[in-house]
Amino acid sequence: MKKTLLIILSIITISFTACNSNDDEQGSNDSLTGTWATSFSEEGFSFSETLTFTATTFLVVGTETEDGETSNYRIEGTYQLDGESITASFTEENQMQTNTGIYSIDEDKLTLKWDDNDTSDIYTRQ
Repeated sequence: MKKTLLIILSIITISFTACNSNDDEQGSNDSLTGTWATSFSEEGFSFSETLTFTATTFLVVGTETEDGETSNYRIEGTYQLDGESITASFTEENQMQTNTGIYSIDEDKLTLKWDDNDTSDIYTRQ
């Protein structure tokens, strides 16, 4: 489940990365709005997910397979941007979670790195 959370958070972080010179000081969600997708596979583990952002909310829908067992997940929440930082709030296993990280957008690629994860996740705009 921690891998799923890290994946979701990575997606969220990546989605909030972009801003341009026309953005206000708080950043703009416009470039983040829409649907992003990613997938990953290594020995014994794989996942694929989509992340959809509106102006203030996100929805993550994914599938994770570990050691031959497949599970589906869905996480909904809200987010806030502050420069290159992102804060995502959501409920997981009946507990409120808040994660922070950094994001960037380069054309159709979203890179997301959560503070509690050593790696960055990359998503592609759909």
